[in-house]
Amino acid sequence: MGSGGYHHHGDPATEVLQDRGNGCSPTDQRLGQTNEGRAVKLILVEGVPGVGKTTLAEQLCTFAVSYGHQAVWSQEEERSHPVHPISLTASRAQPGFAARCLQNWRMFVEQAQSAHGLCILEGSAFQSTVRFLMEQEREDVLRYIGAFERIVSVVSPVLIYLRPEDATDHSRGIATHRGEIWSAKVSRYL
Repeated sequence: MGSGGYHHHGDPATEVLQDRGNGCSPTDQRLGQTNEGRAVKLILVEGVPGVGKTTLAEQLCTFAVSYGHQAVWSQEEERSHPVHPISLTASRAQPGFAARCLQNWRMFVEQAQSAHGLCILEGSAFQSTVRFLMEQEREDVLRYIGAFERIVSVVSPVLIYLRPEDATDHSRGIATHRGEIWSAKVSRYL
């Protein structure tokens, strides 16, 4: 059993990139391709706070680079995040937040289509948008998700959702491990 109450055996990055249902091995020419042979340009790592998004995203990036692939990893809270920069997040309470998020996704996807590499984003599909939409524009959440799916589909994304076996136990354990400052930050965040 891995930390945080979820199971994994061996190196999670290796398992994710090897076991995608297409029979790829790390030395296979098809690493980073869909079953249809299209290049995967985007990996989205999602999950509750403290579940290991950052750790897995970093491992995936390191793994891809170690096998000769160009890869870049962006943490969800980077000030200059390629999709959710601090200026966008700061505007979340203003009307039209969903539209601004989708416009940023369109610009990101346009750049990703012409890039020669893999982009790994953590907490960007749901955590940096849907949780804010639920505060302000609940009726737009399903519309937003549908539009988001259509926009990112052209870069053949892979979505990884890390889910602890017991969210309550996980939250208590990670809060104890990371301390009061982290717990207060996450409480404000959620």
